[in-house]
Amino acid sequence: MKMQIHLNELTYKVTRYASLKGEIKLQKKFAIVKTTEICIGSSLDEINDVKYNQYLKERLSTTNSKSYGCIIEFISVNSKHFCGYTNDRF
Repeated sequence: MKMQIHLNELTYKVTRYASLKGEIKLQKKFAIVKTTEICIGSSLDEINDVKYNQYLKERLSTTNSKSYGCIIEFISVNSKHFCGYTNDRF
C-alpha cells in the first residue's frame, strides 16, 4: 500500500521528565512547539501512528529532551503541500 507524503505544519506538546526528590517524574508544565516537517500522512491519526512516522517522533523526542527525556503529543496538523507517494512498503 502506498501512503501520501506531505509537508505539514505540526503543533505538538512537549512534557519533560525531571528528577524531583530523587524520583524521575513528569513535569506539570509543558511547552507548545510548532515546526514544519515532511511526514507520511496529513491527519493526526496518521502522524501519531508509529508505524508510519517512527523516525519523526523519535527525532523530535531527542531534539526536545533534556537529561531525562520527554513525551511528544501532537495537537494539530496543517498540510501545506502534497509531495507524492511512498513505495509499496505498508
